[in-house]
Amino acid sequence: MTPGDHEVDFSRLSPEAPALDTPLSTEAFSDKGIQLSGIGTGANTVCTSTALRDTPPFRVHLTSADPDPAVACDGVPVQIRFTTPVTAVAVWYAGTGQNYILEVHFVDGTQNERGTSLEDGSFQAIGPQPGRLIRDVVLRGESPEGQPPIVIQRVEFTVPPP
Repeated sequence: MTPGDHEVDFSRLSPEAPALDTPLSTEAFSDKGIQLSGIGTGANTVCTSTALRDTPPFRVHLTSADPDPAVACDGVPVQIRFTTPVTAVAVWYAGTGQNYILEVHFVDGTQNERGTSLEDGSFQAIGPQPGRLIRDVVLRGESPEGQPPIVIQRVEFTVPPP
Protein backbone atom coordinates (compact mmCIF):
# COMPACT_ATOMS: atom_id res chain seq x y z
CA MET A 1 0.00 0.00 0.00
CA THR A 2 1.15 3.51 -0.65
CA PRO A 3 1.12 6.11 2.12
CA GLY A 4 -1.95 8.31 2.40
CA ASP A 5 -5.63 7.99 3.06
CA HIS A 6 -7.34 4.64 2.55
CA GLU A 7 -11.04 3.81 2.68
CA VAL A 8 -13.12 0.65 2.89
CA ASP A 9 -16.82 1.46 2.44
CA PHE A 10 -18.80 -1.65 3.35
CA SER A 11 -22.05 -0.03 2.17
CA ARG A 12 -20.73 0.42 -1.39
CA LEU A 13 -18.76 -2.66 -2.28
CA SER A 14 -18.09 -3.91 -5.77
CA PRO A 15 -19.92 -6.90 -7.30
CA GLU A 16 -16.82 -8.98 -6.48
CA ALA A 17 -17.37 -8.39 -2.73
CA PRO A 18 -18.10 -11.36 -0.47
CA ALA A 19 -21.69 -12.62 -0.36
CA LEU A 20 -24.05 -11.22 2.28
CA ASP A 21 -24.66 -13.19 5.49
CA THR A 22 -21.65 -15.39 4.82
CA PRO A 23 -18.85 -15.52 7.40
CA LEU A 24 -15.79 -13.62 6.22
CA SER A 25 -12.28 -14.90 6.66
CA THR A 26 -10.06 -12.64 8.76
CA GLU A 27 -8.13 -11.96 5.55
CA ALA A 28 -11.15 -11.04 3.36
CA PHE A 29 -10.10 -7.37 3.16
CA SER A 30 -6.33 -7.75 3.63
CA ASP A 31 -5.80 -6.41 0.11
CA LYS A 32 -7.39 -3.17 1.37
CA GLY A 33 -5.13 -3.05 4.45
CA ILE A 34 -7.41 -4.45 7.17
CA GLN A 35 -8.15 -7.74 8.90
CA LEU A 36 -11.49 -8.32 10.61
CA SER A 37 -12.79 -10.36 13.52
CA GLY A 38 -15.58 -10.51 16.08
CA ILE A 39 -14.57 -10.49 19.74
CA GLY A 40 -16.95 -13.05 21.22
CA THR A 41 -17.09 -13.22 25.02
CA GLY A 42 -19.33 -14.74 27.66
CA ALA A 43 -22.40 -16.36 26.09
CA ASN A 44 -21.23 -15.25 22.63
CA THR A 45 -17.82 -16.93 22.49
CA VAL A 46 -18.64 -18.41 19.07
CA CYS A 47 -18.99 -14.93 17.52
CA THR A 48 -15.40 -14.61 16.31
CA SER A 49 -16.05 -13.87 12.67
CA THR A 50 -17.60 -10.99 10.74
CA ALA A 51 -20.15 -10.81 7.93
CA LEU A 52 -21.65 -8.29 5.57
CA ARG A 53 -25.37 -7.87 6.19
CA ASP A 54 -28.18 -5.87 4.62
CA THR A 55 -30.50 -5.45 7.59
CA PRO A 56 -33.20 -2.76 7.37
CA PRO A 57 -33.11 0.11 8.12
CA PHE A 58 -29.33 0.01 7.53
CA ARG A 59 -27.53 -0.28 4.21
CA VAL A 60 -25.05 -3.10 3.68
CA HIS A 61 -22.71 -3.05 6.67
CA LEU A 62 -20.09 -5.04 8.55
CA THR A 63 -21.05 -6.76 11.78
CA SER A 64 -19.89 -9.70 13.89
CA ALA A 65 -20.95 -13.28 13.10
CA ASP A 66 -20.59 -16.91 14.09
CA PRO A 67 -18.17 -18.57 11.66
CA ASP A 68 -20.38 -21.64 11.16
CA PRO A 69 -23.12 -20.89 10.30
CA ALA A 70 -23.37 -17.10 10.05
CA VAL A 71 -25.94 -16.67 12.81
CA ALA A 72 -26.68 -13.24 14.17
CA CYS A 73 -24.06 -12.02 16.59
CA ASP A 74 -24.72 -8.38 15.77
CA GLY A 75 -24.08 -7.07 19.31
CA VAL A 76 -20.58 -8.54 19.62
CA PRO A 77 -17.68 -6.06 19.28
CA VAL A 78 -15.80 -5.97 15.96
CA GLN A 79 -12.02 -5.60 15.71
CA ILE A 80 -10.40 -3.93 12.71
CA ARG A 81 -6.67 -4.72 12.65
CA PHE A 82 -4.44 -2.84 10.23
CA THR A 83 -2.00 -4.90 8.15
CA THR A 84 0.43 -1.96 8.51
CA PRO A 85 0.11 0.21 11.64
CA VAL A 86 -1.60 3.53 10.87
CA THR A 87 -1.31 7.12 12.10
CA ALA A 88 -5.02 8.04 12.00
CA VAL A 89 -8.36 6.24 11.73
CA ALA A 90 -12.07 7.05 11.48
CA VAL A 91 -14.91 4.53 11.77
CA TRP A 92 -18.42 5.36 10.53
CA TYR A 93 -21.29 3.37 11.99
CA ALA A 94 -25.07 3.55 12.25
CA GLY A 95 -26.27 4.66 15.65
CA THR A 96 -29.19 2.78 17.17
CA GLY A 97 -30.10 5.09 20.05
CA GLN A 98 -27.44 3.65 22.35
CA ASN A 99 -23.88 4.67 23.14
CA TYR A 100 -20.85 3.19 21.38
CA ILE A 101 -17.16 3.24 22.22
CA LEU A 102 -14.21 3.02 19.85
CA GLU A 103 -11.22 1.38 21.57
CA VAL A 104 -7.94 2.40 19.93
CA HIS A 105 -5.00 0.02 20.52
CA PHE A 106 -1.53 1.36 19.84
CA VAL A 107 1.54 -0.60 18.78
CA ASP A 108 3.21 0.23 22.13
CA GLY A 109 0.49 -1.75 23.96
CA THR A 110 -1.46 1.24 25.30
CA GLN A 111 -5.07 1.94 24.48
CA ASN A 112 -7.48 4.84 24.40
CA GLU A 113 -11.28 5.00 24.28
CA ARG A 114 -13.03 7.55 22.12
CA GLY A 115 -16.38 9.10 23.08
CA THR A 116 -19.85 7.82 22.56
CA SER A 117 -22.63 8.81 20.24
CA LEU A 118 -26.34 8.28 19.80
CA GLU A 119 -26.57 9.69 16.30
CA ASP A 120 -27.22 7.73 13.12
CA GLY A 121 -24.31 7.98 10.70
CA SER A 122 -21.92 8.70 13.55
CA PHE A 123 -18.20 8.33 13.49
CA GLN A 124 -15.33 8.19 15.93
CA ALA A 125 -11.88 9.28 14.86
CA ILE A 126 -8.39 9.62 16.21
CA GLY A 127 -5.87 11.82 14.47
CA PRO A 128 -2.11 11.59 14.26
CA GLN A 129 -0.24 11.50 17.56
CA PRO A 130 3.52 12.06 17.26
CA GLY A 131 5.47 8.83 17.63
CA ARG A 132 2.39 6.63 18.10
CA LEU A 133 1.04 4.11 15.61
CA ILE A 134 -2.37 2.44 15.79
CA ARG A 135 -2.42 -1.38 15.62
CA ASP A 136 -6.20 -1.91 15.70
CA VAL A 137 -9.55 -0.51 16.77
CA VAL A 138 -12.59 -2.19 18.34
CA LEU A 139 -16.13 -0.82 18.07
CA ARG A 140 -18.40 -1.93 20.91
CA GLY A 141 -21.49 -0.87 22.78
CA GLU A 142 -20.97 1.10 25.98
CA SER A 143 -23.11 -1.07 28.26
CA PRO A 144 -22.06 -4.63 29.18
CA GLU A 145 -25.78 -5.58 29.17
CA GLY A 146 -28.01 -5.53 26.10
CA GLN A 147 -25.39 -4.64 23.52
CA PRO A 148 -26.59 -2.61 20.54
CA PRO A 149 -25.93 -4.02 17.08
CA ILE A 150 -22.54 -3.22 15.58
CA VAL A 151 -23.27 -1.65 12.20
CA ILE A 152 -20.00 -0.50 10.62
CA GLN A 153 -20.50 1.32 7.36
CA ARG A 154 -17.01 2.61 6.55
CA VAL A 155 -13.45 2.86 7.84
CA GLU A 156 -10.80 5.34 6.74
CA PHE A 157 -7.16 5.28 7.79
CA THR A 158 -3.79 6.80 7.03
CA VAL A 159 -0.70 4.69 6.49
CA PRO A 160 2.53 6.52 7.40
CA PRO A 161 5.21 7.04 4.76
CA PRO A 162 7.91 4.33 4.74
